[in-house]
Amino acid sequence: MPLFTNYRTEKNATAWSKDKITSLFTDMEIQDDAYKVIIKSIDDITGEAFANNRKGKLIFFYEWEIKLEWEGWLRKTQKVCKGTITIPNLSEEHHDPEEVDVDVSLSVEDDEGYMVKEFLRVAGVKEVRTKIAIYISDLQIEYSKGLLLPSKDGKLPALEVKGGGRTIVSGAKKPEEEDEQTKRVRETKEKLKNLHSKSTEQFSKTRVTLSETFKCTADELYAALVVPEQVRAWTGSPAEIDGQSGGKFSMFSGNVEGTFLDLRPGSQIIQRWRFKDWPAGHTSMVTINIRETNDGTIMDVSQTSIPADQYDKTNDGWKRYYFQAIKARMGFGSLL
Repeated sequence: MPLFTNYRTEKNATAWSKDKITSLFTDMEIQDDAYKVIIKSIDDITGEAFANNRKGKLIFFYEWEIKLEWEGWLRKTQKVCKGTITIPNLSEEHHDPEEVDVDVSLSVEDDEGYMVKEFLRVAGVKEVRTKIAIYISDLQIEYSKGLLLPSKDGKLPALEVKGGGRTIVSGAKKPEEEDEQTKRVRETKEKLKNLHSKSTEQFSKTRVTLSETFKCTADELYAALVVPEQVRAWTGSPAEIDGQSGGKFSMFSGNVEGTFLDLRPGSQIIQRWRFKDWPAGHTSMVTINIRETNDGTIMDVSQTSIPADQYDKTNDGWKRYYFQAIKARMGFGSLL
């Protein structure tokens, strides 16, 4: 029995949707300068999609559960990590692709895998939601063709946008209005542009990127960040530091805690990092790159997956409690 028994005209878009979703995600790549992830297979696409025309209105119904298999790696190590991306409920109930849940999981829990997973939770989810927006728009464009009937004067109905979907409403097109196809293309572009802008704004509010120059050598700055006695000196508070890969750290009397994921003496520190009062289990990823120059040593900090309401606190904390404190208490603000 069809889902919409009272509709005058119905088209089953299930097969088309499965092909479209498969084409959108097959061999999809998500990458930046440090990470690369490839969607290796579409493990499961379960659901259905219909388009219905009732009394001059075109209504779409779709409900999907999608499971993707991914492989990824850090470019510097090339160690392959694997996992899944699951979209548990993609349906017309979501007025915006940003509302669609996208879950990322990891097959083997290790430090490198965790780093790739964190990258996917931010950049990857954004790209997946962009693909979702394309599917919704293409579904509506493709299945409005055969279900739209001209009015008595021979003109197609005008297009009305409601929420995340489109409803076609009967009525003659005014001469000054753009043609139907042009309007759909324009609205699709605007929708994707708005999605990208919203995702970019959300992404920027969960990431801190800072740079500071210190008057010391690269080895001296590195030691200040991993040697327990030196950390206690510039923080002016209790600190427990296990300065090796896999070692844990606790600073500022336990208010900052985490794990060293990768240590490269004099050049790089990668950490899981969190404030004690963050939600339980939530950690961010901190990458510190150290570069010695003729004028001193530059410390570049990149921190991702920061809770949105903690952005200002985190950004200001690096400047005040790290940069300024290290310069003042370690003497790294003076000339060499």
